[in-house]
Amino acid sequence: MAMLPNFSFIPSITAVTSYFNSDFSVMQFSISAYLVFSSLLQIILGPLSDRFGRRTILNVCFTVFIIATIGCLVSEHTKTFIFFRILQATAVSGMVVGRAIAADIFHSTNLNSFLGQIAITMALVTIFAPLLGGFLLSLFDWKAIFYFLLFCALLALAYNIFLL
Repeated sequence: MAMLPNFSFIPSITAVTSYFNSDFSVMQFSISAYLVFSSLLQIILGPLSDRFGRRTILNVCFTVFIIATIGCLVSEHTKTFIFFRILQATAVSGMVVGRAIAADIFHSTNLNSFLGQIAITMALVTIFAPLLGGFLLSLFDWKAIFYFLLFCALLALAYNIFLL
């Protein structure tokens, strides 16, 4: 889920720029800021999940992501939108904490295989997320991408609460 918010948003940059009557470079900044914050969170979330538990950190991060996605949907100003886009970087928790959970569950032989499957999945998400974003944009408006992300986050949170 970590890469989906960033790459699925790319096709809608022009539409979002028009919606907020902003500069294209400002919306490009929202992608850079997302990536920077996501990088910082990768360093922070590992130790936090060791201290407070993997599931707790996932619940908090998915909840923040859900609130941030709703914030993107209801934003009326560019600065507000960018603030919530940066908060969406909490989606990286799925990648960081997910790998930690895998290390807790699998032995070294199975762990390498599982981490390889995660790497392949992330590569496919990186390839197909812009296509999905473009498809949603062609059918609806830019907000459809964020509604889809909201739906995915709600599913991830429900899975984390009831099945993990």
